[in-house]
This record gives sequence, C-alpha cells and structure tokens, in this order.
Amino acid sequence: MRKIKLLSRTVCISILYALLLPIVVHAIPTYQYNRCDYHRLPDVAELFNCREYWDSFSRKAMLRFEGNLIQMTIGNNVVFCNRELYTLHAPPITVDGTVYIPKELLEYIEKTCIKTRPEPDQSPHNNAPPLIAADKPVKKPPTGKTAGSGQFHKPNKKNADSIRVIVLDAGHGGKDPGALGQKGLREKTVVLAVTKKVEAILIRELKGSVKIITTRDDDTFIELKKRSEIANAAAAKYGSGVFISIHANASLNKKAHGFETYYLSETASDETARQTAMLENGNILMKEKTGGNEVQNILLDMQNEEFLQESKHIALAMQASYQKTLSKDTLCKNVKSANFSVLRNTVTMPAILTEVGFVSNLDEEKQLRNDEHLNKIARAISDCIIAFVKEYNKTDGFTDSS
Repeated sequence: MRKIKLLSRTVCISILYALLLPIVVHAIPTYQYNRCDYHRLPDVAELFNCREYWDSFSRKAMLRFEGNLIQMTIGNNVVFCNRELYTLHAPPITVDGTVYIPKELLEYIEKTCIKTRPEPDQSPHNNAPPLIAADKPVKKPPTGKTAGSGQFHKPNKKNADSIRVIVLDAGHGGKDPGALGQKGLREKTVVLAVTKKVEAILIRELKGSVKIITTRDDDTFIELKKRSEIANAAAAKYGSGVFISIHANASLNKKAHGFETYYLSETASDETARQTAMLENGNILMKEKTGGNEVQNILLDMQNEEFLQESKHIALAMQASYQKTLSKDTLCKNVKSANFSVLRNTVTMPAILTEVGFVSNLDEEKQLRNDEHLNKIARAISDCIIAFVKEYNKTDGFTDSS
C-alpha cells in the first residue's frame, strides 16, 4: 500500500514537472498565460536571426529583418506588419522585463514574412524557464529607462542591417509654389535645385551602394500623402532607408534667417515650429478632426521609437553639417520637432525635414539665387547623409541616438 502511495506521488510529481516545462514548438519554448500560448521575443529574434528592439519607456517592441518591420505595443492587440494592421486575439505582454508575443503572431510572421522556415531545433530545452503561471499578474515593465534606451540584440554579420535606399523629397511643386520671397523667388524652385545637386553627389560618392530615389524630378505637384507612400514603398522594396524632405522657410518677421531642421513629434517644440508645420502641411492638419482617423492615429502611435531617435540624430547632424560647410557665422538654430504630415506618414524609416534658409529674408533670398551657395547647401546635406549611412552600416543599424 505504501509503495502504491509512493508510486502515485512520484507519478504526480512527474506530471507536474512535465507541465512546468516549456512546450517546444517552432524550435523555441512555448509558454502559457491565461490559456494563450506565448514565445519570448528574444527567442523569436534568435530563431529567425533578426533584430529585436524593446523600449520599456514607450512600451513598444519591434522585430526588424530582411526588409520586414514588425511593430507592437505592450497590451495592445493591434500590431503593425509591413504597413499592414493585424489584430491579435491576445496582446504582447511583459513579465519581469521580458517581452512575450502570442504564438499567433509568430505564425503570422512565418506565413507573411519568412521565405524559408528554419529547421526545427531537436535539442532538449532542459534549462528553459518554467511556465508563466496562469494566475500570475503581469508585471509592468520598468520605467527607469528613458525613451530610446531599449536593449538591442545584434544579428549575425551575414544578416546585418545597412542603409539600402535614400529618399530625397523636394518640397512643394507645380500648382504649389511654397513660400514666396520678397523679390519673387519661389521655394519650389530652390528646393528642387538643391535636391538635384544632393542626388548627383550621393550617386557619385556612394557609387551605387545605395538606391537614390526622388519624389519629384521636375516642377510637378505631388501630394504629401503620395510622398510618404513613395518612401514607404521604397523601404518595402529595398530595405532600411532614410527620408530627407528639403524645404525653404518663410516668416512674417523679415529679419528671420538661418537653417532649421525638424523631426516628427505629435506636439510642436515651440510656437515657431507649430507655425512652420502648418505652412508646410498646407492646412492639412487644420482640416483633420481630433482623433478622426483611428487607423492613422494607430500608425502614428506605432511609429517606432528607434526611428524617432534616429531622426533626431540625423537632424542634429544636419545642423552641424550646415555650420561646418557653409560658415561659422551661419545661423543654425536648435533642432525642432513638429507634426509635419510628410514625416508623420513616413512610418518605415527615419525622416527629417530641413529648411535651407528664409526666402522671406532679402539677404537669404539673394543667396538662394546663387548657384555656388546652393552647391554648398547640397554639400552639407550630402555630407550629413553619407556620414549617417557609414555609421549605420558600421554598427549594423545601432546608431548612437543619445
């Protein structure tokens, strides 16, 4: 009788132990939480030899590989896969600072993004952590880190990330002249000339290693949404990229002068930035109702923190490049942020908008008519882009965004 009790106890312990071991599916451990199967995000990244990003402050996570971009927010059932929204039955979660994604998401990634599935790993996972208890509350991620301080896990060098495409956007065009100078200089004319010069420099000095795309090559009107679509399509086709929108400024204050560079923010950094965004957006933002487009709001929310930080990084470098290339006396204002439509809709790469001077200022309007001055501006912009590409490629995409 005692032997039967001991045997029963041994069987029960064995069954319990077996239940506490991860179920090996997709060659990585599977965990359960609230009757839903989950995988650790680091395991998924390792399985597909890809890039994982997790920012505890913004509660956003990302997988980035082979031109694919998977974005998610902890606790949100909606994920963003290559510009397509997909709704999960269960949201990504965090436990003890580690991100777990539903098995459903892994299967969706395999189905839509992975060309060849890796061979299953038959080795036992004896050291795998126990199941997440079904009744265990999900801990909130630590909030001590600042935005953009997420931990990166580098992929193997053979799949390392690098800049594949640069999109140059000459602002305005066609029926939209942009800002007008006191002597009649049109913004659309200046920025197209600068953009063509930048394109020529990049093609010559990058020697075909990066695809250069322009949103317009002549005096054609291109809607803001279309410009963003061009950039997003380029990223989907070629891989990681950079979007540079080139403009010229204007102000009611005729003495206003200098260079300004912006990156995306839901709220403007100051009143001048807000007014500049309204000018460049052509009243688009004024026509939008607050919270009117739910899908667009989701896309804006899910624009990855890494891209925002890289955009700020490029913006700072751009201002420094103007200062270095043109003159020490050149006024390069602080980098600013604002809700520019063309940046807001470019969700697949870092993006900035740079203003190459004030056409409303008589002195700068005269300079912007000078071809040699435009050559220097183009040189400054090109130097900034080339430096960023080299840094990005050297570090496999892990730029210093501090």
